[in-house]
Amino acid sequence: MANNICNCPNPPGGQVVCEPHQMAVCYIEGGVVRHQCLDPIKRPDSLSLVNWALSEITGNVRSLNSIITYRDIQVLTRKKFESSNTIVTFSLPPKIQRALEDITRDQGGNDQEMGNVVLV
Repeated sequence: MANNICNCPNPPGGQVVCEPHQMAVCYIEGGVVRHQCLDPIKRPDSLSLVNWALSEITGNVRSLNSIITYRDIQVLTRKKFESSNTIVTFSLPPKIQRALEDITRDQGGNDQEMGNVVLV
């Protein structure tokens, strides 16, 4: 299985190369790059895995049972998160990618609650 790779935006650029099962993350804070290879939590359920990933990406503490919003799904599918002075790019490992697909599989239209996903 190939390594999990995340390219960091220019400037300053660079690349994070992780083991296939790890989430590759590139944080650019105030123009300084920081790389991380993160081992996913050992929880079998999709909701916990996706919430863990969102916590690591955004830096915001989330319950492992938090509702996943449309905005959360957009962050994960675009593989990029931006806040006031931070840009985070990342590459999801297959385990978390499958968890995201499980959660989003049965979505409906806007403003509907679909299980653990709220479309707003």
